[in-house]
Amino acid sequence: MRDGLKKDLTIFQVRKDKIPLNDIGRLMIESIIRERCRQGANAGMFMVDSNGSYFGTITQKDKNGNEFSIKLGHLTVDELTQESIREGKFKFDLRVTYLNGARNVALTGTITTDGEIVFDK
Repeated sequence: MRDGLKKDLTIFQVRKDKIPLNDIGRLMIESIIRERCRQGANAGMFMVDSNGSYFGTITQKDKNGNEFSIKLGHLTVDELTQESIREGKFKFDLRVTYLNGARNVALTGTITTDGEIVFDK
């Protein structure tokens, strides 16, 4: 319930162009993306570590018994500027690993003030 309300409030503020020009504003944008990733992880689309984090690190063994670490993903949201607020575009870089570990998804794009995500090609 809390997560749903938090997401709805965040999307409301994005639509109403009331994102503060500081770290709180950047975290609001990040929370929108994290919520979508959480839904994908709960649906079994992405690999997660023992804590349930889709951005964590896991340790696996190869066929020779050697251990190696795999970073499952990351999310970076660029700093907000007066220009990005005025244009209503917020740049981000996202990478998550599919459940089988064979592929990962790397997305870059922008979020508009209408809440629409535009992916770079």
